[in-house]
Amino acid sequence: MSHRHTVLFLLLAALFTVGLRPMPDGALVPVLDVATLPAVGAPVEPFIALLETAPDAAEQNGIEAMQRGLTALRAGQHAQAKAAFHQAARDLPLLEDWALLYVATAAAALGQADTVDAALARIDPWLAAERGWAIRVDALRRSGRSAQALLVALDASDRLTAPERRAAAAFDAALVQLALRDTAAAFGTLRRAMDLAPTSTFALDAARQLAALPRASADDHLAIGRLYARHGNATRALTSIDRYLASGRGTVAERGRAGVDAAKALFDARRYAEAERRLTSLTKERLPDSVAAEASLLFGRTQLRLNKTTAARATLLQVGEAHPNQRAAAEALYILADLDHDAGRIASARELYERAARALPASDASGDAALRLGGLLLAQGDAAGAARVYEAYHAAHTTGNRRIQAAFWTGRAKLDAGDSAAGRRFLQEVVDADPVSWYGLRAADLLGGAWTVSLGATAATGPEGQRLGEAALRRHDILSQLSLKDAVDLELVRLRTQLARRDGALYSVAEGLHERGQLLPAVLLGRDIRRDEGAWNRRLLRIVYPFPYRDEITTQAKRRGLDPFLVAGLIRQESLFNPTAKSVAGAIGLMQVRPPTGRELARKDGVNGFQNAHLQRPELNIRLGTLFFSDLLNRYDGRVSYVLAAYNAGPSRVARWRDLPEAVDPDLFAERIPFRETRDYVKVVQQNARIYQAIYAE
Repeated sequence: MSHRHTVLFLLLAALFTVGLRPMPDGALVPVLDVATLPAVGAPVEPFIALLETAPDAAEQNGIEAMQRGLTALRAGQHAQAKAAFHQAARDLPLLEDWALLYVATAAAALGQADTVDAALARIDPWLAAERGWAIRVDALRRSGRSAQALLVALDASDRLTAPERRAAAAFDAALVQLALRDTAAAFGTLRRAMDLAPTSTFALDAARQLAALPRASADDHLAIGRLYARHGNATRALTSIDRYLASGRGTVAERGRAGVDAAKALFDARRYAEAERRLTSLTKERLPDSVAAEASLLFGRTQLRLNKTTAARATLLQVGEAHPNQRAAAEALYILADLDHDAGRIASARELYERAARALPASDASGDAALRLGGLLLAQGDAAGAARVYEAYHAAHTTGNRRIQAAFWTGRAKLDAGDSAAGRRFLQEVVDADPVSWYGLRAADLLGGAWTVSLGATAATGPEGQRLGEAALRRHDILSQLSLKDAVDLELVRLRTQLARRDGALYSVAEGLHERGQLLPAVLLGRDIRRDEGAWNRRLLRIVYPFPYRDEITTQAKRRGLDPFLVAGLIRQESLFNPTAKSVAGAIGLMQVRPPTGRELARKDGVNGFQNAHLQRPELNIRLGTLFFSDLLNRYDGRVSYVLAAYNAGPSRVARWRDLPEAVDPDLFAERIPFRETRDYVKVVQQNARIYQAIYAE
């Protein structure tokens, strides 16, 4: 037996003997020595030795040639790299496109533009279009043909589909224009790069380049400042916006809007005192109604952050009264209602929510106000009043998530008010529109007590789809083993583009990615299939809702008296079954256990030798995470909504939220949670659990 196979055998044996130990229901918690658990490393899969399992010598030679070429390319040995990639293109047909793309890359570094064109002409036009333009620009510039390079970059900035790639091409074009001393043209191209994909790094690079040009206009500096603000750099944002303001340029409305943008940059950076100073001055100016409303709203929010509650209330009330037709009025009134709601001043909250809901019915703030007002009315037993509020909310939104949300709550309120026919009609609208959402699943419950959504026929992969899928997975495996992450990502984009509706090929690819432990790209691919086909089926649901570590999750959940599907739903939301996941707050592993909590749970559960890094070990993380979840369930008397809220936001917050009037009803509580992240979390985990139960229950 080779050394490679020996290692693989031992790893598999370790998993079999240690990682999958079944425990009977109600068994005593055994003492566990963490040292006996397998450490987390590369996934133990048949693909661990993939590169050494090539079907023939030619493919093996091709893989080795790709490795040599990449090593030479990284070392700057471009001639050697080009020769190696040419061999890979001959010996490895599956990767011919990519090998030739790297031939072009090496040739570009040598200034061989004709060789680049010849190589790109032989590859898939989609790949050549997406990546070839940048290689051609590089080759043409190195060979002294900058005017042609500029044409290629400008063409790509018009032709590419992804905004970020178009911004990259525009930025490259601007650099060529600057090299050609066409500064006037570069100004416009840099601004275009910023506008094409404002959230991209290329837009930020363009802003930096534009700011460095000596003759940037006041309008350029305003655009630069706004882009810096979008990327969270308040200092640079203020420098540029203030240069615009100092120039005297712009109408009263434009200058007022710029002043609001500057204050907003400070507010987002939590520099509230500085924001207040700017807004104090700004709100004294004679500004157009829309700008004045936004400035006053931000002023009130800033005063709240500075704990100037009395002044903030006066400011926000003035926004609602002085600017009744502006979006800011609805938001100001909603903020005031929310403050009163949290403080238990329910009568005042109801009155303010009602005003906010009427202010601008189609706005988000008015929709949120209607939702809160309806919830209060339902909690107080006024189902008929709640139904009227929700129905108006429903009428104000004709499409999208708000329409679905409004339809669910209208249906729920009408059922509670005794109008069964109308209630069922609204609930059926939800099921028809989005059956797999939290609202769709709950609507199905209210309609019939079970998930009654009809799924499409399970898709099948035919012979051609199987062949295409296997070839795609083989390319993915080789590119992954060569550590070409950028190529792997682009290859997945190409697959979504070219294999859609090709005899079930994408299903095969997604399932193969699951087998390789590549859950995130598999789930994203599944969602793309859903958008393309327009319907769910059980095979597709299993792709989007995978269930790794199923035996261990089931075993530990049953020991704790938990629903294993609920645990799986929580893990999917917490980590998407990534055992090495780490959050910004320091939580680790499948169930995102924080180290101090993990240490306490380990001591309680008889785990010896605990270290923080051990939370990356799936068996231990599930064991401790389910113990924590079980403790929360006992603490909150089985109220799953409370437990999930505490798991996400902490028990201390839930202790306050339990006093809200809506807390008496699980659905109302889930909708009323003050934090959007926690509100969505409570819904999504329960949605996940229902889907897991439907597709995995024996």
